[in-house]
Amino acid sequence: MVAIVLFAMIFMSALAVLLARYATNPTVVRAAEVDREHVDRRPRMAPPQLRSLVIELLDALGLEVREEEVLGPDRLLVAHQRSAPLGGTSYVVLIVAQPPGDLVEQPQVVELAEQVKAERGAVGLLVTPYAIELSGLAGLEVPVELIDGPRLRELVSAHLPSRLPALDGYRGFARPTLPQQPLSPQPA
Repeated sequence: MVAIVLFAMIFMSALAVLLARYATNPTVVRAAEVDREHVDRRPRMAPPQLRSLVIELLDALGLEVREEEVLGPDRLLVAHQRSAPLGGTSYVVLIVAQPPGDLVEQPQVVELAEQVKAERGAVGLLVTPYAIELSGLAGLEVPVELIDGPRLRELVSAHLPSRLPALDGYRGFARPTLPQQPLSPQPA
């Protein structure tokens, strides 16, 4: 009897592992269902290039990177104010270079909030050239700034204008263009 229960538990766990490994990611499925006419066909920015851009931007903002942790294609940076006498404010920066379906999901935002608490940082910054899922994120215990593609483009244009033309060749940085609505006569 024990052998049957043990076999059932092993079989169930193996089935769960197989489902987790080969199931489709819902974010990728949603991205595939998006209107094919408005899909941005430009290449993604490579993770090392995005890392370099973010470090250069932090430097232009007066922050110095003191620690770096590799999380696959993503990076976790800890930066401090350069001119502060006692080390200054600590910023925890999560760079998400290639999220599935070009959408950063909530678990990564929550992970950043946990890292800010662990590092005793003042602010967390999540930087990505793509969209960030914002629904259901109220009530984080630490302040987190979400910097998506258009906002990153604004920061680069304000602090690193020489790098701005290079962003046009990559997906996610351009402002979304709305389709033109035909003009309809307005009643007087």
